[in-house]
Amino acid sequence: CTTILTSYNPKIKIVVTVGSKGSYGYENGRWEYVPCISVKPVNTAGAGDAYLAGLIISHVAGLPLIREPPDDQKNFGRPLIETAMDFANLLASLKVTSKDTIHMKADAKSLYEHALRLGAQFSPKAYMLFS
Repeated sequence: CTTILTSYNPKIKIVVTVGSKGSYGYENGRWEYVPCISVKPVNTAGAGDAYLAGLIISHVAGLPLIREPPDDQKNFGRPLIETAMDFANLLASLKVTSKDTIHMKADAKSLYEHALRLGAQFSPKAYMLFS
C-alpha cells in the first residue's frame, strides 16, 4: 500500500485506524503506531468520525502527524498528547464515553477536562489548542 501510494505522491501522509487497538500513521518513509487511550466505552459508534475530526483539527492547527524519531513514547503510563494522532485518540476516547453517536457535550473545555482526568500531559504545541 505504501509503495503504491508513495509512487503517486512521495509526500503522502497515511493514517489507518484499527478500532480499540489504536492507529498507525505514515509520513516521510516511516510508520508509527499509537495505542488507544484506555477508557470504559459506553458506545463506540462515531468514534472513527471523532478521530478523523480530531486528526484534521490538530494537524491543520500545526501538530505533527507522527513523532520525530527516536520514538520512546514513555510517559509513565499517562497519555502524552503531542501529535495529531494523539489528539485524535484523545477526542475519540471522549466520544466513546457518550451513549450518543455524536457526543453533544464535547467541546474544548470538556476535552481538556477529560484529558486531566486521564492524567494526560500535553506538549507545549498541543497545549496551545486549548488556550
